[in-house]
Parts: sequence; C-alpha cells; structure tokens
Amino acid sequence: MEKHRFIIVFGGISILTILVVFLSCCYFSQIKNEQILKATYLFSHAVDLEKELMQPEFISFPRSDTGISSDSTVIETEKGKVVYKKNKQVDSLALIDKREWFFQMFISFENPNRAFTLDSLFQEELKRPEWGSTFVISPWYIYQWYGDTRPIETYYPDMQRYIDYLSSKADNHIIAYGLGDWFDIGPESPGESQLTSNGVTATAIYYYDVTLMEKMANLLGKPDDARKYQELAARIKQAFNRTFWNPSTRTYDRNSQAANAVALYMGLTTPENRQQVFDNLIADIRGRNNALTAGDVGYRYVLRALEAGGASDVIYDMNCKYDTPGYGWQLAHGATALTESWQAYGFVSNNHFMLGHLMEWLFSGLGGIRQKEDSFGFKHIVIKPEPVGDVRDAQVSYESPYGQIVSDWKDNDKEFIIRVEVPANSKASVYLPSADTKQITESGVRLEDVPGISCKQEGNRYVVATTGSGTYTFKVKKNK
Repeated sequence: MEKHRFIIVFGGISILTILVVFLSCCYFSQIKNEQILKATYLFSHAVDLEKELMQPEFISFPRSDTGISSDSTVIETEKGKVVYKKNKQVDSLALIDKREWFFQMFISFENPNRAFTLDSLFQEELKRPEWGSTFVISPWYIYQWYGDTRPIETYYPDMQRYIDYLSSKADNHIIAYGLGDWFDIGPESPGESQLTSNGVTATAIYYYDVTLMEKMANLLGKPDDARKYQELAARIKQAFNRTFWNPSTRTYDRNSQAANAVALYMGLTTPENRQQVFDNLIADIRGRNNALTAGDVGYRYVLRALEAGGASDVIYDMNCKYDTPGYGWQLAHGATALTESWQAYGFVSNNHFMLGHLMEWLFSGLGGIRQKEDSFGFKHIVIKPEPVGDVRDAQVSYESPYGQIVSDWKDNDKEFIIRVEVPANSKASVYLPSADTKQITESGVRLEDVPGISCKQEGNRYVVATTGSGTYTFKVKKNK
C-alpha cells in the first residue's frame, strides 16, 4: 500500500513538473517571439496609414488571450488601434534583407548567452569605407583642428591595417560594396543609395584615406610609407576616372549631387574637368529648383565643394526651403532634433546624429572662420565671411587651441563692417570685399597706414589683410 501511494505521489509530482516546464517554455517562447518582432519593428519601415505618416505612440505585442492572434501587432495611434499581420507586413516592417546588423540583434534574442554590444551591432557597418574610414579620418582631423599628433602616433599601425583591409576588398582599385550615399532622396523609400553607385562613394573615401595616410606618414617621418601611399592613391584616382567618368557626357556616374561633390572634394577630378564637374553640381541643384538629393555621406561634400567654389549663395538657397525635403521641411513637419531622413519620416529615427553638415558652413562660410590649408590648430586663421540672401549680419566665435576667434560682421548698402578677434600666438588673413584699399579703414585709420597689417589684392573681389593677434574693426566703404 505504501509502495502504491509513493508511486502515485511521485507520478503526480512528475506530471505537475512536466506541465510547469511545458507552460514555462511556451510562455518564454512567446516572450522571445515578441522580442524578435519588437526588434524587427524598431529597425523597420512602418506602414503608410491613410497615406499619412503617423508615428506610433504605443506599441504592444499581444498574447493570444487578448483575442488577437499571436502573429499580429497592435499599434495604438491618435486615430485608434491598427492591427498588422506579420506575414502581410514583413516587406514593409522588416529590414532583414537590408540591414546585416539586424541579424546581430536577432541572434542576441535567439541566444541569451551571447552578449549584445554596440561592437557586434555595428561591426558590419564599420567594415564599409564610408563608416569605417572614421578610424583614418578622425586622427587627421584632430591634428588639423587641435595640432595634436598623439592619435596619429598611437594608431598609425592599425590605420595601415585598415588600408590593407580596404585594398583587399578592391577590384582593380575600385571598392563597390556598402550602403553608399545612405538616405539620399530618390524615387524609392530611403535607405541604401539610389542616385549614386556605391562604388563612387566607397572608392572616393578609400582614395581620401590613402591620401591622408601619405600626409600622416610624412608627418611621422616615414618617407617609404609616404611614397607607397602616394603611388597607391595615383592608381586609385586613375581607376576611379576610368570607371566613373564619361568623357562623352562629361559627367561622373549618374551625374548626381553626391557623385560630383565627392569627386571635387576628394581631389579626384582632373584639372581640365574640374570646372565642368563643379558646373554640373550647380546645374543639378538649380535644375531641381534648389532642392537637395544627397544623403548622409554625400551632403557634407556637397557643402564643402560649393563653399570652396565660392557658391555659398547656392548653399543658402538650398537650405531656406520648406516645400522640399531638407532642414526647413523637417521643421515644418514637427522635428525637434535632426532626423535620419530628409523627409522627417516617422518610421525611422527622429533623433539622429546625422545630416548636421550645415553647421560647419555656418561657421566657415557664413561666419567665415577657417584656417589656411597648411595650418594646424588654427595657427594661421582665415576670416572670409560670405553674406548671402537676406542675411545682413552674423556673429560667430570658435574656441581654438590658442584662444577665442571671433568674426562679427554687418553688411548694408553703404558699408561692410567686421570686427575680428585673433588670439595670442596666431595670425589671421581677413578677406575684405573691395578692390581698392583706399576704401578700407581699421579703427578709423586708413588700412594702408596701420602698422603691423600687410595687404594684398586677390582678384577684383577682395583685399586680404594679414594681422597678428588682437582685436580689429575693419570698415569697407561701398561705391555708390
């Protein structure tokens, strides 16, 4: 009897244990599926509801006991609940086939013992030249802006390894993989480049990396390395022009804003074609009623190329619009931070460290604070403001390693006035819009009579006054 009772009790406990384990597995399996679905949604395109962009206020992933099947997603919006079927919305909700790093997140949910880190998330992104080249470009920019060589000295061998990696991915010096000009404005939903071949941006960045490696090798006293990178850069440039330049149409690739701009900025154009490429860039912008098309990779170089070519008026016209995607469009559609898409779509990030390139021009173009090409740490400052549109005054300051630099200008029909502050142990070349030094004074004294300031004429647009440290107020009288 005791034996039978033991068997009954033991059997009951065993059955109860199996039932608990089974129910737990079902529960956690459903939680896991909900997490995967949530991950899919968070990195996805949303559905266009009633042809309006509606950003979800709340997202829930219901269990079957809610009366909605487990293969559905409920999104509550201001207009009520909408139910999406996973199998019907997979193309618009999931980016499985577009974003390789999605798999990293998927694997982390599949295997809870696998650490999910930013490194694993972006390891595929950083292999691409447009993103991974930060490792080469940033140390050089730190040296340019701050005169600090330590990152270059520390990471030079690793930067060499990265260049070797890119070279291993090149086919006859052309790299043609990656995301390209991410989130450019084309006929399809934003994402991978639509208007510019991936090989254009990837190879241009590769070339830029190699030219910077040549400069850093010279800086570190490595002439053999410098010569190697110089020769490699020449081969890449030749391959780039052979592959992407069309001599019959005199255009790069598909003549996009990004393609023209990267070729100009990176120095990939030939001397005889440079002006044509610059004209192509402006013609495309003007032909679109000053609308931009370049994405996260290309737009910075559009601004840099236009500023270098003296076309800040085009930059102004591009960025004072509210009727086409851009900064004005983002504001008009309720953005309170930079968005991932020019269109300010609700289904992608709306707080994104991306597309902020215009700020550089506000300082260097509109405000006019730059440095000479061979200067580092703003030892030799260039002050060259560019009044555009209806902007009649601007005040810009920058805290350089030598101290604060100030450019404070006002423009009217009678005169142009600029107050400049130059920090100690540095000097500045100030571009004054006049063809005649007799029309210029500094603190009420004719410019030619001010000691310590040297002047030279540059074309028929500017007088360049070079000064040491101090505060100066220049007035340029305009001809009536």
